[in-house]
Amino acid sequence: MIILRENEKIIKRAWQHWTALVPRILMWAVILGFLFAVRYSGDFDFYGEWRWVGFIASALAVIGMFWKIALWRASVVVLTNQRVYCGVRTGIFSKTVIELLYKDIKEVSYVREGIMASIFRYGDLHLMSAADATHVFERIPKPEYLVEIINKVR
Repeated sequence: MIILRENEKIIKRAWQHWTALVPRILMWAVILGFLFAVRYSGDFDFYGEWRWVGFIASALAVIGMFWKIALWRASVVVLTNQRVYCGVRTGIFSKTVIELLYKDIKEVSYVREGIMASIFRYGDLHLMSAADATHVFERIPKPEYLVEIINKVR
């Protein structure tokens, strides 16, 4: 969550593209599919405890999917009229925040590689600071739009 400074206004918010969630959610679906395949392909019923195994595995899968969606939603790139803010949440107690003032941004660019990135129109936003450090924000939807906004504001 960004705390706005005096006279600061949000211009644009961007989250990672939804395709970043697909592998994470697909993993849980594969695990559940495997359990159901083991159960129903043969005579194995998890030693009579199939109901509990199925319930616990399904509950963990749902919790895991919602957890990944919550982490995805909590990670954001925000363009304001004074700075670029990027907050990436990786766990309950883990968050990385990068703030760059527009005057400290030396170079801004984006990279769109691959057919999936071209079809779904996402790419990596690259910001080089005055300290020659390059900050990469991955899988941002329509990064060319963010580059245009950053260039207009700075």
